[in-house]
Amino acid sequence: MDLTATKKFGKFEIGPVAYYSTDLNNPTAYYQKQSQFAVGGLVGYDFGPVIMQAYLTTDVYQQNYGGNDTRVWGRVIIPLWNPPPTQTALLHK
Repeated sequence: MDLTATKKFGKFEIGPVAYYSTDLNNPTAYYQKQSQFAVGGLVGYDFGPVIMQAYLTTDVYQQNYGGNDTRVWGRVIIPLWNPPPTQTALLHK
């Protein structure tokens, strides 16, 4: 599960993020199911044709991982197509 709530300030984007992951089954008899819940923040910038985002998260709950993680994530978003503005949107500018 991935939770994100961001706000844009011009070309910048910031906000809180969280995720939860868990194993759905035990593939072997000796395997212990793992799960974790982490929270953190996101910072992004819109360069026009490319959007870059960075996350920093830390575990607030983990089971069978051997300790809490702190992770830095990155994402590059390249839109394949943006629809042209509608006539109504052009009139309200």
